[in-house]
Amino acid sequence: MKKLFRLSAMVAIVSMMATATVATSCSDDDDDETPVVLVKDTTFTVNMGGSGSTAGSFLSVKDGKVYKKSEVAAHGDNVEIVFTGYTFVSADKSENSIVNSNNQSATISQTSPLTFSYETSTGYKGSLTLVEEPGDAGANYVVTVIRQIK
Repeated sequence: MKKLFRLSAMVAIVSMMATATVATSCSDDDDDETPVVLVKDTTFTVNMGGSGSTAGSFLSVKDGKVYKKSEVAAHGDNVEIVFTGYTFVSADKSENSIVNSNNQSATISQTSPLTFSYETSTGYKGSLTLVEEPGDAGANYVVTVIRQIK
């Protein structure tokens, strides 16, 4: 009987050990720091146009926004790419004096009739894809921007 009791007690102990869970936690003494989360790839869609368009021509890949000529004075520091209605050009080649002197630029290559690849001076690379073929400075175009951190 003693052997049966010992065996039962050992089975009970082993059973409890097998189902035990352990909770752990850690703390950071530097609670004043907020963690930095870097998003590697981002895709967003914007409306762009040339000088005769109602859409903005000035793309800030860094901000993820397009600005109109009237907004460039307030937001032109981060513009890297300009759309003419025909093609994309680097900010340093813009006819707008605020944009072409903002010390931002982009290397842009056309990879197909509707797609351009780019690398910006602000640390991004990716592609710009138009829904329809450009060719009118007064038209509005839908552009899909893929942004990746270099």
